[in-house]
Amino acid sequence: MSQSEFILNDDELDSSPLNTVMNILGVTALELSKQCAVSNSIISRYKKGTRRLKAGSQASLELARVLSQLDQAQQLDYLFVNQRIGGESKEEALRKFLTDYKAPVKRTRSIPPPIQQTGRYHFTTEVYLGKQGVMDATIDMLEYVNFLPPGQEIVICVHGEFDSIWHNNLPFALRLLLKMKKATERGTTFTLVNRKTDDLEGSPYFSMFWISIQLKGILKTAYYDGTVTSRLFDAVIPGYWQAYVESDNTADDGLITIHSTDSRSIYNAQVTCNAFFDRCIHLDQFGFLSSFCTADTEAKYSFPSVLPPWDEADAPSPDGSFSSCSSIPSFGILTRKEWEALCAPNPLPDLPDYLFSHLEQENNLAKGTCQIILCREDVRTGLSGKKVVSLPLSLLLGREVVIPYEMLHTMMWRIESYMRVNPNFQVALVPRRAFEKLEFEMIHWHHSIALGWLMDGSNSMLTTDPIMSRSFFSGAKYTWNRLRPGWKRFRNVHSTLRKWLTGKDLDTPFDDSAVIRNWELIPKDIKE
Repeated sequence: MSQSEFILNDDELDSSPLNTVMNILGVTALELSKQCAVSNSIISRYKKGTRRLKAGSQASLELARVLSQLDQAQQLDYLFVNQRIGGESKEEALRKFLTDYKAPVKRTRSIPPPIQQTGRYHFTTEVYLGKQGVMDATIDMLEYVNFLPPGQEIVICVHGEFDSIWHNNLPFALRLLLKMKKATERGTTFTLVNRKTDDLEGSPYFSMFWISIQLKGILKTAYYDGTVTSRLFDAVIPGYWQAYVESDNTADDGLITIHSTDSRSIYNAQVTCNAFFDRCIHLDQFGFLSSFCTADTEAKYSFPSVLPPWDEADAPSPDGSFSSCSSIPSFGILTRKEWEALCAPNPLPDLPDYLFSHLEQENNLAKGTCQIILCREDVRTGLSGKKVVSLPLSLLLGREVVIPYEMLHTMMWRIESYMRVNPNFQVALVPRRAFEKLEFEMIHWHHSIALGWLMDGSNSMLTTDPIMSRSFFSGAKYTWNRLRPGWKRFRNVHSTLRKWLTGKDLDTPFDDSAVIRNWELIPKDIKE
C-alpha cells in the first residue's frame, strides 16, 4: 500500500474527477453548461463516469477553462499539485486532473456518517509505517479535511516523546504550515494538546503564522506533564475521521500510524481528546492589552512583576535581551518617563520596569542581545513630523496614543546609538508590503515571557507558557533570517537612520520592486 494513497470503499469514491471538482465548487451541470460549449447532458455523463473525458478533447479544454475561472477562492489548487511540477498553468493542470482516471477520488461528504445500531458495516482503515509514515499521515489528514464541508475542527493530542518526529525538520515543517494555511482558509480550526518539549527549532511552532492563528482563535493550545496513554498521538476530525500513532517493534522505526473512518472509533477519539484538553494547563492570557482599560483589570490580568525564567533547571535567567517586531518602537525602547508622559491625563497603569528601556545602562548595553524589526514607512512618517500611532500603547490605555515627533526622534537616536556601541543590537527596516505579511507584532524577552498583538488590534496575548515562549523565540529568529539582507544590513540601516534623523531623504520615494512585492514569510518553493 502506498503511504500517500487513500484506499477507499466504493461508497466513498467519487464517480469521476469532474464530480470531485464540481462538488468542491458547488456548481451543477446545468450551471456549468451555460458557461461553456458543452451540453448539460454531456457534462452529466462525464460527472457520473458513464462517459470518460479524454485528454486533448475540446470538452476537456472548455471545462478546464471555465472551472479554473470559477475557482476564485483557489479551493482546487491542492488537487493538482502533481500536475504542476513542470510549471503548467492552473488551467492546463486542471485539464490533466480532469482526464486522469488512474486513481480513485475521495468524495466530499456533506454530513458525518451515523453510528450504526444493528447489522454490519464497512469502514476505511489505512496503515502507515515508520517516522516517514507519521509525516505522510499528518499531511494526508490536512488534505482529507479539505474534502469535507468548510468549518471543520481538527483535535490533536501529542503524548510522550513524540517531538523528534517533526521537530528539527524544516522542510516538513514548512510543508505542514502550507497545508494548515490552506485548511484555515476553508474555516478549519485546530485544538492542540501537547507535552512540554525541549527543542522547537525547525518545528511548526517556530512560524509567525503558527502564532498568528492562535491570536485569531483558529488554533487553541494547552499542555500537560502528567501520565499519558500507551499511544504517542491521537487526532480526530469530529464525526468524520480519527488517527493514532503507537509503538510497534515490527514496523520501521518502531512506529505505526492508523487512520480510520469508523464512526465508533471517531466517537471514542473525541471523548479521549476532549478529556485531555479539559485537564490541561492554559497559561496564555488572550485579550491581555485591552484588559487594562476595564474596571476589572486587577481581577483579570496583570504583568508579572519580574521576568520569570522558563521552568527548567538549566534555563539561564533573563538578562533584558529581547526580540521585537512593531511598526514603530514601543516596549523595550520606550523609557518609563516617556510612558508617563504618554499616559497623561489617564491614571497610570502599574507596569513593571522590564517593559521599559534599561539598555542605556552600561552593563546591559554591553551584553544585551536584541533584534528589532520596524516598519520602514511608519518610522520615516513619524520622523517627517506626521502623525504615527502606537497600537500596543493604544490598546493598553483604551484610546489612540499618538507618538509625538520629539519623542520618536529621541527613541530613534537611542536606537542609532545602541547600534553603534553594541554589535549584538540589530535593527531591520522592513517595507510595509512585507511587514504586513507578518500579521502581528510582538516582543519576546529571551528565556522568559512573550507579548503579541494582531495588527488590526482585535486580540493580544501574554504568555508565560514555556512552549509558547519558545514559539515566539523561534518565530522571531526564523523571521529575522527570512528578511532580505538589505533590510537588516548594519551599513544600510544605520546610514538610513542617520539621514532621516538629520532631516535628509524624508521625501524620497521608496523602492517597491518585485522583490518586495513577492516576499513571503513561508517560501513558496516548498513542495507540498
